[in-house]
Amino acid sequence: MKMKLTGISIVFAVTGAAMAQHAAEVVSFDAGSGANSTYTDPQAVLGAAPTDTGEFMGDVYYVTPFNAPYDPSANVSLGAGGSLTLRMANYIMPVDGQPELGVMTYQMLDQDGWPDGGAGTTATLFRTSQQAVVEVSEDGLAWSALNGGNVIAMDIPANAFQDRDATMPSDDGLPFTGTIGSFDGTSTVEETLAVYGGSAGGTWLDMSATGLSKVGYVRFSVPVDAAASFELESLTTSTQAVGTTVPEPATMSLLGLGALAILKRRRQR
Repeated sequence: MKMKLTGISIVFAVTGAAMAQHAAEVVSFDAGSGANSTYTDPQAVLGAAPTDTGEFMGDVYYVTPFNAPYDPSANVSLGAGGSLTLRMANYIMPVDGQPELGVMTYQMLDQDGWPDGGAGTTATLFRTSQQAVVEVSEDGLAWSALNGGNVIAMDIPANAFQDRDATMPSDDGLPFTGTIGSFDGTSTVEETLAVYGGSAGGTWLDMSATGLSKVGYVRFSVPVDAAASFELESLTTSTQAVGTTVPEPATMSLLGLGALAILKRRRQR
């Protein structure tokens, strides 16, 4: 399903609260082997997920479960052995039993009949499963792996609007807790969109089992023996889990030096 934006002007106000939900800095990046050569810029994943797909044959379409952003500025690819470390704008505050981190990847559902069909009797993916190891950290130094250090499939497509007319933006701070199977039996576009319940989608991860009180950094890595690349689009935090600003690494170093100076003065007394 390709919903055309040509001739339509859509304006969004980006608030400070919304900006706080996303990744703010690329700390390190290694594309690895076999990464998709179309998606080479890690800066593409910073900020909110795009609501349009990019230009295709002169037209621009908005993001739906059947049409993911494909512009080179929308994704970054990691091949076998690749890794990407990101600093979040604000800390993610883990909450027991609730997913706090949303991961948007270059993934789509197969559409059962263009242009009005839904996911069909059994929902299937258009692309190879998007899988990577996910680790989180408070300070970017000590890391905790999710899912026991095993790869996680992050295949729930993003969805920009709650309606076909693109009048109701989806909420990227609202966790989507369904699965691919949640889309089974949707026969129309409207039925597929309704499954999201207002969420912008993505695969949502729960970090409460790590024991961390807050998360400032997220790292994705692809095993050296991986058969397929991993394409990341953006990260988002549950509105309920947004904490204070994560200091930039240089600021953290200065804070550390200040603490050492105080400790030294105390010892000299």
